[in-house]
Amino acid sequence: MRNELARSKVTTQDQTSVPLEVRRRFGIKSGCELGWYEEDGRLYVDLARVHTLADARAALSGKRAPKPALDVKAAIKAHVSEKFKRASH
Repeated sequence: MRNELARSKVTTQDQTSVPLEVRRRFGIKSGCELGWYEEDGRLYVDLARVHTLADARAALSGKRAPKPALDVKAAIKAHVSEKFKRASH
């Protein structure tokens, strides 16, 4: 069963706000992009994270740089996840 975090309304101008508790929990700030997805008739919203060059450098600055491209992607994702995890607490 899914856990509902919050609710928001769509205005007459077809806009909605991201509730404060959701913004805080997921580190959503002004300028962040949200992705809207449909799967099996259900709507999902996901925070689209943008990786910066600084994130890539930090992820690759360890003792050994990941060799395959998939390892690089995983290292960047792990670094960015940790970065946003710290920012949201």
